[in-house]
Amino acid sequence: MLPDSNVNEPASHGFIRFSIKPLASLSEGAVVENRAAIYFDFNEPVLTNTTVHTYRTPGTFSSVETPAGGLAVEVWPQPASESVSVLIHGVNSAEGRLDLYDMQGRNIQTVSFYGAGCRVDTGALPAGIYLLKITDKQGRIKASRKITVE
Repeated sequence: MLPDSNVNEPASHGFIRFSIKPLASLSEGAVVENRAAIYFDFNEPVLTNTTVHTYRTPGTFSSVETPAGGLAVEVWPQPASESVSVLIHGVNSAEGRLDLYDMQGRNIQTVSFYGAGCRVDTGALPAGIYLLKITDKQGRIKASRKITVE
């Protein structure tokens, strides 16, 4: 029941927060797929992209989301404490840059990479949600992911 953005743009934004508790029967490498339906008024729902979460070790997940025209990127562990590993699927040797932003849009860290992945240190970051933006060597955005730091 949010107001239309044409009437009150700041109040038209909605947010959700959720947590999950993995089943005790999940084993290393188990895959959980998820997507959501977003309802605006009484219109048909808008379906989100399907996100794939891979169970890594007790209590940690990695997740992969493939945006249209972008790269499939896996980030783990989620939530992060000391660091996150970033793996770009479908490429053997990509070259680009990964930028880490806080929720105010400030660039916190930049990592250049060559290959199918890299590691981002998160140990000195305050707890919160951050955005990873991956660009190719021409500066085109290829993927973005949210990470949670504990």
